[in-house]
Amino acid sequence: MTNSQQPPKRKRRTLIIAIALVLGGALAVNPVMQLVDSVVSRFTVEDYVGQGEGTVVIVIEEGDLGEDVARKLVAADVIKSFDAIYRPMLQADLVIFPGHYEFPLQRPGAEALRILMEAKPITNSVTIPEGFQIAQIVPLLNETLGIPEPELFAAIDKANQNYPGPTLEGYLFPATYQFSPDANADSVISEMLARMKQELSGSNLIGSDVGFTQAFFLWHIVGDRDHRNAE
Repeated sequence: MTNSQQPPKRKRRTLIIAIALVLGGALAVNPVMQLVDSVVSRFTVEDYVGQGEGTVVIVIEEGDLGEDVARKLVAADVIKSFDAIYRPMLQADLVIFPGHYEFPLQRPGAEALRILMEAKPITNSVTIPEGFQIAQIVPLLNETLGIPEPELFAAIDKANQNYPGPTLEGYLFPATYQFSPDANADSVISEMLARMKQELSGSNLIGSDVGFTQAFFLWHIVGDRDHRNAE
């Protein structure tokens, strides 16, 4: 009996077997292709090749690690993928400092890493002239930092509880300060008081028999004398 003379049931059986073989082969190939795609994706990093428009400010917190910074950059659309910057990070001598940093949008990971390594945190600079009193310092801080004057006076009153006398007059050290964009009244006053302590410690006025308060008054006496001699 020739093939053309095969019974209908045998022909149907042959067709079903052929279809099953084709489908089985396709199902077997599909997991293989998925495995190949998975392996290739491990060596292919999604990255921007050009540059976008605009900028964004990224806040790096104290204690943030490289992976934390990489995730923030992805979330802000500075880079296209985590690995675009994290892989180069692992090979770079990177020291991360907390602060506010400005980044352009949609940049290659290597460029974003370069910006991170070279950029300085965004700060607001304030210079307190020597001889300024609290009544002059507070409006200057308000104008430069945008912190309301009532909040600054409240922070001064709160800090004054830890110092002798009815006022902090003279305790807010005259200098140029670099404040973070998110600085508040308490942190600003605390930094100025800390600067006074730092200056007194470096002046050799504080000793075993001279405390902070005594050194503070000695510092002002010496400063007034030098000022009169300069005149």
